Amino acid sequence: MSAASTQWLRLKHRLFFRLQCWLVTRCCIRHRFGPKKIELASDEVVVLCLVKNGEALVKKFIDYYAHLGVRHIVLLDNNSTDRTVEIAKTFPTVTILETKLSYKKYQHALKAYLVKKFASQRWSLCVDIDEHFDFPFSQTITLKQFISYLNSQHYTAVVSQTLDLFADAPLNQLQRPTLPLRQAYSYYDISAIRKAPLNPAHGEISNDAIKYHRGGIHDTAFGLKSIHLTKHPLIFKDGKIVPHVRAHGVRNARIADVSCVTYHYKFTADFCRKVAAVVAAESYWDNSSEYKQYQAALNANPHLNLKQNSAQKLTSTDELLQQNFIVVSPAYCAWVSRQTNHETVLTAR
Repeated sequence: MSAASTQWLRLKHRLFFRLQCWLVTRCCIRHRFGPKKIELASDEVVVLCLVKNGEALVKKFIDYYAHLGVRHIVLLDNNSTDRTVEIAKTFPTVTILETKLSYKKYQHALKAYLVKKFASQRWSLCVDIDEHFDFPFSQTITLKQFISYLNSQHYTAVVSQTLDLFADAPLNQLQRPTLPLRQAYSYYDISAIRKAPLNPAHGEISNDAIKYHRGGIHDTAFGLKSIHLTKHPLIFKDGKIVPHVRAHGVRNARIADVSCVTYHYKFTADFCRKVAAVVAAESYWDNSSEYKQYQAALNANPHLNLKQNSAQKLTSTDELLQQNFIVVSPAYCAWVSRQTNHETVLTAR
């Protein structure tokens, strides 16, 4: 494809995205519950989540982020047919909106809407209902302190690497856990992750040691080599940054010199049922081609267990620094040391 053709396709995509955002803003969102306006300090974060049928995960999601230090969560319910909204309404720190728009067609525009409405000139964390975000040294400093560091360096986006967690059991035999998710699904496998430099189209890169990840357990177990694992979920909308132009990207950002982790609970007790439903409805991108590959692997091996010899048991977020899965800079380590009055011993990269 020629450079001119590539440029035209990018322009066409941007214009279509703007049209979708305009349609979403005009007529397609309804307020259901909770505060319509959210007051937050400059060192606080609002969590934004587009969800459909998240009954099994929504309480653990809200509890997790409350423990992390998040004061408010906005859920945009995408026509759920289960108890997602009923459960979420029991939490006073949650705002619930509703839309019936197609997730397949409008997911990026819906997420951009949430950022525009609730996160202008503030930090937002856009995550799915099965994603738990964490940052380096979170056992040592608070989320507010982490945001204060980002503010002090005038960053507007943070890279987070997706880490899929799973249990030591066949996927078709899993039961919904009563334990916290990180205890119930405590294994990970990074042996098949492929790394490449970050795309400079996203913005100014502050640390070249932070890489773009693909593959992982999706490759090892399902042969999905092109799954993107690197996102920019934590952003500050300063008037320059353009969020959610694609599933994993931003534009015009000043990207932080520290990367974080998003623990992903895809491979849970509901995975096999979700695969069957998504394949039948073809409700995801590319007619659910990713989920069709999951289904093919499950059909070939109904008792598939993701825990192989290359898997490891997760003990803490900071162990991922030692494996260079996530990255911190000397400046960040020095800053954390000053906040805590003791030396940060993990090696910066």
